Amino acid sequence: MSELFLLLSYPSRRLFQRHPEYQKLFSGFAEVPPEALSTNPRLGAHAMSVAYAITSLVDSLDDAECLVELVRKIAISHTRRPVTVTNFEHTMVVIVDTLKERLGGKMTPAAVTAWEKTLRLVVTVVADVYKDARKK
Repeated sequence: MSELFLLLSYPSRRLFQRHPEYQKLFSGFAEVPPEALSTNPRLGAHAMSVAYAITSLVDSLDDAECLVELVRKIAISHTRRPVTVTNFEHTMVVIVDTLKERLGGKMTPAAVTAWEKTLRLVVTVVADVYKDARKK
């Protein structure tokens, strides 16, 4: 597998290490042994999708309305899956932890704060979308 594949799939693998039950939420690799996840193409494809979504969020930081709509779109697509707001919260923690680990000193306290603030917004919007979806 490529270095990019390993890098992008790392947060998902780390999430599954912390919360093994989450792997069962993904039918494409629910039964893949943990030691085989780093070479699983479906996990790689999902990791690439997540990376693109995060890139879109970062690119939209200067346009709050667009940022919120991007998150809403992601959240709406997840309401049809067995994914909870708590799953999102745990994923956001793993993203920040991965950035701190991989970037070391480049992930300054200010950068950590900025990421945490942005990802709290993500969770807030996701929670709002889930709340609205339950009303329907």
